Amino acid sequence: MKLSTFIQNSRRGIQQRLARYVGVKPVNVSRWKKGMSKPKLEHCRLIEEFTEGKVTYKDFIQE
Repeated sequence: MKLSTFIQNSRRGIQQRLARYVGVKPVNVSRWKKGMSKPKLEHCRLIEEFTEGKVTYKDFIQE
C-alpha cells in the first residue's frame, strides 16, 4: 500500500504521529507521501512497524 493511501484512509493526525514515531518533521512525511522524496532505510523499517506492515520499503521502491 502506498503511504499516501494509508494516510488518507487513517484518522486525523496520523501524519504527525507517524513523524513523531519515525523521528522526523511532518514536512518529511508530507514529501514521502507526495513522492517528492523517499525515506532512508531505517525510516522505512519504522514506517512498516507503525503501519503494522501495510506500508513496506517495497512500496517506496515501486513509486
